[in-house]
Amino acid sequence: MRTIVLFCFVIALVTTSHSTLAQIVKEGDVPHNVRATAVKQNKNEPVSSWVLDKNRERYVATTISVTAMRGIEISLEGDWLQTTEGVLPQKMPAAVMASAKKSCPEFELDNFFYVTAPGAPPFYSVDASSEDEDFTLSIDPAGKILEKESR
Repeated sequence: MRTIVLFCFVIALVTTSHSTLAQIVKEGDVPHNVRATAVKQNKNEPVSSWVLDKNRERYVATTISVTAMRGIEISLEGDWLQTTEGVLPQKMPAAVMASAKKSCPEFELDNFFYVTAPGAPPFYSVDASSEDEDFTLSIDPAGKILEKESR
């Protein structure tokens, strides 16, 4: 189950609603400055795989380990853009979960992520699904819903 969620996570990071020019690349083919940014943002854990997303002009470094499931987006120039880290449901902040459950009581909640980016406040991302509707909630750490985006 965790592998399926992770696979979906990686696919979501590198695809958009239109066709994409994303490709898996070898670490040796990733520029040194991009790799250095990944090491810094990845808490010194090794990168499991690299994707070059030409449409969005970025690299995505993915880490899969016993302790982490993380995607780090880095510009082609080596600037950190965003980190999306998987969070186990039982590790989600109570205020975030309460807000998500209150705003969509009839929905199944899954795919929990903590998102950070330079110059922006961190937030949690939660997917909500029902038979009729699917969307993603962006919720700040205090439980305030920032955005509800249809999928």
